[in-house]
Amino acid sequence: MQRSDTIGELAKALAAANLEIVNPSLDAVNPHFKSRYASLGAIINAVRLPLARHGISAVQTVSTDGGAVGVTTTLLHASGEWMAETAMSALPDRATVQQLGSVITYLRRYALASITGIVGEDDDDGNATTSPSAPRSEPRKPFKPQDPRTAVPPPPTAPRATKPVPEPVAEVKAATKALDAYPDVYEGTFDILRVVVRDGKANAIQVDGKHGKAWVATTVQEYADMAKEHVNDCMQLQVERVGDTLQIMKVIASKQEVPF
Repeated sequence: MQRSDTIGELAKALAAANLEIVNPSLDAVNPHFKSRYASLGAIINAVRLPLARHGISAVQTVSTDGGAVGVTTTLLHASGEWMAETAMSALPDRATVQQLGSVITYLRRYALASITGIVGEDDDDGNATTSPSAPRSEPRKPFKPQDPRTAVPPPPTAPRATKPVPEPVAEVKAATKALDAYPDVYEGTFDILRVVVRDGKANAIQVDGKHGKAWVATTVQEYADMAKEHVNDCMQLQVERVGDTLQIMKVIASKQEVPF
């Protein structure tokens, strides 16, 4: 931590402000872990006025260093004393501006909550950091492609031009053999080749990664929507073998923020 030569006045003011600061409301939900967390706006609203009443302001600045981005959070006191801490995170290869913004928002949330001593998320006792292959309370259902012969066709007037054409079941089954080359748990960058859509929802996503082309599935609609927006683009995914398919377990980087 960086600090001014003296922090006596700042420490006294921060102690008084902490008597007024309360934990923010958990106003957002992580769809992957089914847990709640406080958005950046909720955290700022919780600390801004109590700090200001005691002559303290919080400033967050952004810096980059090669393949990493950092957020420095500084508490400034009216006396001129200050204390600061920098949180860093690596960026994915070929990161987009949206991915950069997502990482910055994540760092700002955790850094501001940490330096002001508040809690901005459900306490899951560290479960979010365990291996995705650990037992889960709810078993995942294997993905089964829908037989196109039983699919209900859309009304003649429904727009179809923007939706990818569903792949024949035989082609899907043949392509899934490629998953044998993938480890049980794999994390890396995948090119999104095609997305099979039926009834307005993604049923299968064809990707091309380090171990070749394969079909993956997801039970999280947010991940399916991201894949539809990234056709002919690439995303960083964490996948796990589930039965005879690959299942998306986590989106490591995308053009929009993934709740943590």
